[in-house]
Amino acid sequence: MASVSILRMLTQLFIIPALARFLTATDYGIVAIAMPFVLFGMMFADAGISGSLIRTSSRNVAEWSTSFWLTIMLGSGLSLALVGVGYLISLFLNEPPLFPIIAALSSIVFFQAIATVPGASLQQHNKFTIIAGVEITSMFLSLAGTYVAATHGWGAWSLVVQQIIQFATRFILTLIFSPFRPHAVFQISAIRDHLLFGRNMLGNSFVTFMRQSLTNTIIGKQLGTAPVGIFTMGALFSDLPNRVVSGPIQQVIYPRMAQMRDDPAAIRLLFLFLTRLIAILIFPAVGMLAVAHKPVFTLLLSEKWQQSGLIFMILAPAAAVQTVIAMKGTIAMALGRTDIMMRQSWELSILALVLLFCAVSFGIEAVAVAATLAAVLYAPRALLQITRLINLPVRDFIGVITVPAITTIAGITLYAIITAILPLTNWEAFAVAFFIGLTALMAAFFVQFWSIRQEMEIVKYSLEHGTPPPAPSPAQMAEA
Repeated sequence: MASVSILRMLTQLFIIPALARFLTATDYGIVAIAMPFVLFGMMFADAGISGSLIRTSSRNVAEWSTSFWLTIMLGSGLSLALVGVGYLISLFLNEPPLFPIIAALSSIVFFQAIATVPGASLQQHNKFTIIAGVEITSMFLSLAGTYVAATHGWGAWSLVVQQIIQFATRFILTLIFSPFRPHAVFQISAIRDHLLFGRNMLGNSFVTFMRQSLTNTIIGKQLGTAPVGIFTMGALFSDLPNRVVSGPIQQVIYPRMAQMRDDPAAIRLLFLFLTRLIAILIFPAVGMLAVAHKPVFTLLLSEKWQQSGLIFMILAPAAAVQTVIAMKGTIAMALGRTDIMMRQSWELSILALVLLFCAVSFGIEAVAVAATLAAVLYAPRALLQITRLINLPVRDFIGVITVPAITTIAGITLYAIITAILPLTNWEAFAVAFFIGLTALMAAFFVQFWSIRQEMEIVKYSLEHGTPPPAPSPAQMAEA
């Protein structure tokens, strides 16, 4: 699943320059205006109940089928509503081409809604190879379609073609390969608990969406559009660890964790094991990218984006912390405590926006500092609310992240010393950062090798049997 995210980013690096030869800024701009309305509709397409269904046996026909028909009705209603919104927006902005584009893009909300429940079934049955194959197939077909459309002079419609092909292909293949088949059953009372679960998930998504939108609006209003672009690019890089590492792990592990929801001890062991591995991967990588942000951003994006590199460096601590503790959300979902997730979204959003208002007048770097402070200051409260559910002592959590944190700090210090002594080119500095980061990662892994090996055996047993292995008897301990 991580490889899909990486492949998507790599293909975009190649396709965007190719499309730029045939499309104008106006083409990109009109689709950019349309997409937020479409994405907002997609957020509500499944009523947030797909995650709850994964916690429910596939033998509960009434719950699965009712959820399927409900998502179809929601998707149809939202698609029709988007057509109306598109017409009003086109009149308001005096952009007649905007209406047909939004009307066409509204179809992807319907495709997304139809694929939601069958997709949840694939995830519940751990068919992640199929899910990855569906994503890769839909991605390449959509990119091929948009390239052909762009070369034939379709302009902005080539970008619309990309979205429609991607979501239509995903929906068709998901229906074909999913174990789920709908029945002619619709009992809204059967999914009351799922609707409550979904309400909180929707609230969580909505609050996060509004926080991000307000952040860009406030920055743009106070500082202008260019600082918004600079901040957005830095934030995009700071979000990569979560998208590439933590996100796929959460998607894959959630069905297993949901099966363990009645066994806090098994969830606790799985959480600590995954947190240890994520910390080993993330801390050195993010730390070295942050300290070497100048050569990295210059080589990847050119010198004009160096300020975004500085923004990334400031956001890096928050990115590392949020990625390492991201599994808390998976635990909350597995235990059916999405109310905690929604409350945390509200609290973090209020804190982040208050700090943003205080910092925005001091410049874009101050905005990044405010964002990092909000994330780091709120992380202990967010983590404690979840660890209490599985009886996890704080010292155990700190224990699994200590070694990666120490090796990362040592690597950052060593890089600073080397670059202060030696005049290095950008490529040389990048190579030094890569080598030090890899060394820090390997050191963190080998120092904890025996702990990882023991935890892996326990977690493997827990995943296979749904419970941790029995404690050894006194005689076995004495023999050991």
